[in-house]
Amino acid sequence: MSWVSLRVVVDLGDMEHLKQLTIVTTGGMLLFFLVGSFARQALDKLSQATLGRLYPKLLLLFFVLVSLAVFISFKSRLLDRPDIFYIEGVEGGYQRPGNFLIMLFIMASFAYLALAAHPFTKGFSRFTIWLGIYTLGLVLALISSQMIGSNSATANLLAIYMMTSVISLLALSKRIRRRFNQGSLSLPLSKFALKRIFFYSCGTLFVALFLAIIAIQVTGFELSKTRAFGFGSGSNTSVNSRFDILLETGSAQLGHAPFFGVT
Repeated sequence: MSWVSLRVVVDLGDMEHLKQLTIVTTGGMLLFFLVGSFARQALDKLSQATLGRLYPKLLLLFFVLVSLAVFISFKSRLLDRPDIFYIEGVEGGYQRPGNFLIMLFIMASFAYLALAAHPFTKGFSRFTIWLGIYTLGLVLALISSQMIGSNSATANLLAIYMMTSVISLLALSKRIRRRFNQGSLSLPLSKFALKRIFFYSCGTLFVALFLAIIAIQVTGFELSKTRAFGFGSGSNTSVNSRFDILLETGSAQLGHAPFFGVT
C-alpha cells in the first residue's frame, strides 16, 4: 500500500486518485484489506467458540437467506425484455455489489470449511446436506451476479466454490485427516494429497457441470441472455477487450518501467 501510494503521489500528484485506490468502497485496496482482516478475526473467534459447530451453521444459513433476499430483490427489477437477463438501474455500477457478493461468499466458504474441519457424526449424509446448502448459496449468488452483469463476481464465485469443495472433500478423508493430525502429511507437496486434489477437482467439476446442464434443461433458462455470453452476441466483450489491449499494447507496457512501475 505504501508503494502504490508513493507511485500515485510521485507520478500523478493526484490525491483524489489516491483516495480512489485506497479507501473508497468500489475498489479501495486498503479498505477491503482491513475489512477482510477484521472479518477473519471475527470468523476465527466464532469458529473457536464453545458452541462448536453451531456458529458456522448459523453463518452458512444466514448467507443463504441473504443470497435469497438479494435474488428476490433483483428478480423484481428484471428488465421486461426477452433478449437480456439484466436488472434496471445498473448503469455500469456493478463492481461494488459484485465485490461485496465475493466477500460474502468467502465468509460463507470459511463457515462451510469450519464445519468440514470437524468429523461429521453421521458421516457422508450430513456432509452432503451442508454441501448442498453451500451450493444453494452459490447458485443464488451466481444468478444475482449475472443480473447485475458482474462477470468478475461470477468467475470468482465459481473459483472459490471449486477450491472450497475440493478442500472439504479432502477433510472428509479419514486417512488424510489422520495423517495431517499426526504431522506426516506434507501439504501441499504430498503425492497422496496431490492425487486426491486432482481426483476431487475433476470429480467436482464433472458433477457441477452435470447438475448445471440438468438445471438449465429443467428451467429452460437461456445462458445466451446473460452478460457472460454477451447478451446473445456469443462473445464476452469484457474479456475480448482485455485481450485486445494486451495484444495491442502488451509489449510496449512490458518495456516501460519494468522494475519500479509507473501509474
